[in-house]
Amino acid sequence: EMEAFSVEEGGERWTLITLKFQRKLKASLCIMLPKEKAPEIEKVLGQVLPQVEPEESFIDDLQKFLGF
Repeated sequence: EMEAFSVEEGGERWTLITLKFQRKLKASLCIMLPKEKAPEIEKVLGQVLPQVEPEESFIDDLQKFLGF
């Protein structure tokens, strides 16, 4: 059911890993990880999912627009 993942900076101490699902209406799952753990998690995810550039989904845009 997962399609891909992306990795982006989440501040000084955090890395954000976002899991993208095949269903377009399902919101992406964003996980905050300590920076020191991120490379290990990225390596494991890379073995089972393709890594893509971070992008915001329609649901993410809608949530921001509505103020959630």
